[in-house]
Amino acid sequence: MTTPSTDSATEPKTTLLTIDGMTCGGCVRHVQQALAALDGVQGAEVDFPRKQALVVHEPTVAVGDLLRAVGDAGYHASELTP
Repeated sequence: MTTPSTDSATEPKTTLLTIDGMTCGGCVRHVQQALAALDGVQGAEVDFPRKQALVVHEPTVAVGDLLRAVGDAGYHASELTP
């Protein structure tokens, strides 16, 4: 019996961001679209009440790329670390 190997270089990463500047549901969509437009992002869930975004992405996507995408959309983001 063989167990499948897990290669951390290909497994998706999950990054939690805090987002400042969102004031409405339209802002949520704008941030979500900005993140989803990045190559390598597999999904982004933006939580307006918590002012957070949970992003699932390929390991090749740097956190700086996520922060830049949010910034380019007109908001400020920072990584939440455990």
